[in-house]
Amino acid sequence: MQTRSGSFSAHVENAHGGSPDIVLHSTKKLLAQRAYNVCVVLMDTDRPWPSTLARNIGKTRMVYARATPCLEGLLLQIISHKRRSKHTSTEACKRLLYDTYVAERHRTEPAAYAKHFPIELLLKSRETCPTLDEILRELQ
Repeated sequence: MQTRSGSFSAHVENAHGGSPDIVLHSTKKLLAQRAYNVCVVLMDTDRPWPSTLARNIGKTRMVYARATPCLEGLLLQIISHKRRSKHTSTEACKRLLYDTYVAERHRTEPAAYAKHFPIELLLKSRETCPTLDEILRELQ
């Protein structure tokens, strides 16, 4: 992928759900094994976050981004799905995304999302989606 400052590589890791504590524990384990310049931790907001989030782990810059109420809600916001609002529940967001865009049986396959989230949409949507803008700024 190219940015204004040259090439970069991004690697996505899945903490396989669970509480924010589990996500942070998984992140710490991964960062102990790998050397990254920056780490963006995208966490759902439907469960309470720990009162003390570590801001730095080793030499990696950590950024915590909020998916409200969940990843599926963030994706619906990016697409500007008409039936999604700030008050849509996690379960409703999942149903909307998997019934309308990505078959649930393919929900862990990156290729299943590619046609619905082209780079042009992501770049356009960052103007109205602060979480997406935060993630993309970190990758520049």
